[in-house]
Amino acid sequence: EVREVPRWPSTFDGWEWPDYFTVYAFGYDSIGDDYKLVIVDFDGHRYLYAETFTNVYSLKTGTWKSVESPFYWHANTTACPGVFVDGSIHWIACNASDYKPTIVAF
Repeated sequence: EVREVPRWPSTFDGWEWPDYFTVYAFGYDSIGDDYKLVIVDFDGHRYLYAETFTNVYSLKTGTWKSVESPFYWHANTTACPGVFVDGSIHWIACNASDYKPTIVAF
């Protein structure tokens, strides 16, 4: 079956390329028996006013959910993609306050 995912809630108001970037992951949540899409938008250019917006789409409910998240500098997701484990997507990222590597999960 093929389904079209509706556009996630817009977070780009007032942002211009290359001030922002987006990372995303898709996986199966065996705990909730659901496929999920996680999209994280970053205001990655305005360092003093950096923002992170995280949205999770549930294929089961057909809805987007906004998730509160602190700002992280994400690793290159092409070379180091997210991994879906135990119902959550995990990325290697750096905490924006001290730049130490950490694992971020949604």
